[in-house]
Amino acid sequence: MAAASVMRLQTIVPREIGMAESAVVTVGALQVGSSGNIIPNAALLRLNARTYDDQARETVLSSIKRISNAEAAASGAPKPPTFAVQGHFLLTYNDEAATRKVVDVFKGRLGAEPVQETVPSSGSEDFGELARV
Repeated sequence: MAAASVMRLQTIVPREIGMAESAVVTVGALQVGSSGNIIPNAALLRLNARTYDDQARETVLSSIKRISNAEAAASGAPKPPTFAVQGHFLLTYNDEAATRKVVDVFKGRLGAEPVQETVPSSGSEDFGELARV
């Protein structure tokens, strides 16, 4: 059941997130059993989900729960899976006016060619907290 869940979780991004959006679902840890001849009674999956958009995040999180519950039901698990969020960091949103000021100053100082705006990228997960302190 755990292996089937891992395989199915990898379908979330390509099948449920739009091409213009960005998301990552990583199964970073899978801990099951302690012996090769005993069917384990529990499994622990540790996931990491990253998005640049609140709606994409909600889609990913609800899909994780839906898929996990469906795999448990399909496997005849005696109880449904439990979920615990261990870390949640707010998305980072740059202030448009402040960004414009910085871009204008850089262009004035360095010229327009070396100053390029970039698409969102992954930094530290807690970077979004800095602007809210």
